[in-house]
Amino acid sequence: MKSIQTIATVTGDDKITLQLPPDIPPGEHQPLMRDAFDKLH
Repeated sequence: MKSIQTIATVTGDDKITLQLPPDIPPGEHQPLMRDAFDKLH
């Protein structure tokens, strides 16, 4: 398992977009997400 930190954008239709580092290969992944909303605002 690899840990990364990035910023994600959540849209009004409950979809998420994020930028991954170039060393993450294409394909299906099982991300584990933790919301740090209180740290951003």
